[in-house]
Amino acid sequence: MNWEAVTAMLVEFARGRGGYGALRSWFGQMPSASEGGEPNAVASMAGYVVEGSAAFTELSADEARDTLSFLAADSLVMPSGAVAAEATVESFARGIERLGSEARFFSNGRWHEYTRSNQFVWHGISGATFDAGVIGLNGDVAFIVWVEEDD
Repeated sequence: MNWEAVTAMLVEFARGRGGYGALRSWFGQMPSASEGGEPNAVASMAGYVVEGSAAFTELSADEARDTLSFLAADSLVMPSGAVAAEATVESFARGIERLGSEARFFSNGRWHEYTRSNQFVWHGISGATFDAGVIGLNGDVAFIVWVEEDD
C-alpha cells in the first residue's frame, strides 16, 4: 500500500510546529495489543510508557484533524490563537482519510477545544509540563505524533 498521504501529514505537522517544544512521532505496522490497549501500544512505539486505558480519549476523524491543526500551529503553554495554514489542514485531512473509514483516533485530551475551555482536562503521558498529540490506527498501520512543552 502507498502511505504517502500519512507520511506527508506527519512531515507537515513537524514543519508547522515552529519550534514549540519537543516532537516525537512514529508510523508503521500496528503493534500487537490486547483489546482496548491499542493506543498504549502505539504510544510505546514513540517511547512512552502508559499504564491503564484512562489516558486516552477517542476522537472522531474531524476532531483528530482539528487537534493536529491546533498542535501544529500553536503553543500549549501560551496559546496565541495561531491557526494552521489551509494547506496544512488539507494535508492532515488527506492523511487521516488515507487510514480509511474504520480508523480510530485518540488523544490525551480534547485539544481541539483547548482555547475555548476554562476547565480543560488532559492526562500527561510524558514528564513535560504539557504534552499532547494524536494516535491514529486502523488495524493494519498506526501513527503517533506527540508534542511536549515545558513552561
